[in-house]
Amino acid sequence: MFSGLRDAALALHDAGIALTLTTSGFGTESNVTWLLQNASVFARIIISVDGPVPAAHDLLRRMPGSFESLASLISRLQAKGYDRIRVNTVLVAPVLPRYLELVQTISDLKPIEWCLIQPHPANKKPTFELYSLRDESFIKGVSQIATVLEESGSPIRLLRRTVSDYSGYWVLYPDGMLRHHSNTEEDQEAFAFRRDRLAAISTAVRRLGVTVPTSGSGHSVSKE
Repeated sequence: MFSGLRDAALALHDAGIALTLTTSGFGTESNVTWLLQNASVFARIIISVDGPVPAAHDLLRRMPGSFESLASLISRLQAKGYDRIRVNTVLVAPVLPRYLELVQTISDLKPIEWCLIQPHPANKKPTFELYSLRDESFIKGVSQIATVLEESGSPIRLLRRTVSDYSGYWVLYPDGMLRHHSNTEEDQEAFAFRRDRLAAISTAVRRLGVTVPTSGSGHSVSKE
């Protein structure tokens, strides 16, 4: 957990700003305890689940025990009465043929929402093309998953996020650079996030705008 996250989250919440937290669910017991005690600060707690079964998730994450940790976190949050849990899944090519297993894995976790995300080329690695899905394949996969959920009577609300939905995001990277995503691997703008660059950043944000996909933005797959 980012060292200043606790204080920042509490301060922003007190200022009336809606927050979400996205996490792998893998962390120290101290961080988990803090999250359990302060879950109400977040409008959504979003857990990343990328494998169709626990072992595959651990392999993708290169972290043994990561699925067990996230499942435990979700269970403990639900036991505390916190139900605003969303699962995020970056839907990649090797996982798509196993979508039935993936649906069962997510259903067992019982989130209220499940968001399927198309891989974005920003900062892509050499293996990106082996995992990425073109628009038509991604949309078809989402449709197959939506059908299975509907036929099973699942109450999970299904969302989708395409590459274009995340284009327009401003992302602050660990190296201190603030970047504005495009539809490609090339960012539109990049600034060193420093006080002496704030005027230039403000001008760029006003010119390019800010894109933030929301549950009501027309990308809900399941029926209201």
